[in-house]
Amino acid sequence: PLAQLLQRRYKNQKEKQNNNGTADLNEQKVKAIGEMMDRIKNGVVLKSTQRKMELLDPNASSSGNEGSAVNELKGLLDTMSKRKERQYSWKREKKQSELETILLRRRKVTDTAAGPGKKGTEKPGTDHRDQA
Repeated sequence: PLAQLLQRRYKNQKEKQNNNGTADLNEQKVKAIGEMMDRIKNGVVLKSTQRKMELLDPNASSSGNEGSAVNELKGLLDTMSKRKERQYSWKREKKQSELETILLRRRKVTDTAAGPGKKGTEKPGTDHRDQA
């Protein structure tokens, strides 16, 4: 009975130590995350981004705000919107050229179907009275 009592006591002490170890680990994680959030809120640059900022915005001033997350996000959004504008303009040009080719085909068909001297082939600016 005495040996069992000592074993129980020893097990309880070990369990408490394990629980304290995991609690300490969780506390350390929470503390580290809190420190990181404070650094981010205060604008401390966690990783060197000087070169990236120069590439994104070559006209940026040499003030301390270059490394801020807000400016970096603005630069990224600007580059993304410029890329989208380029894509859309290319699509518009392509659609416009397709429309032009379709209209030219229709004009040729209507011109040939109307025949010479009919309404479809008259030049704009000519007067109907002169022809009669």
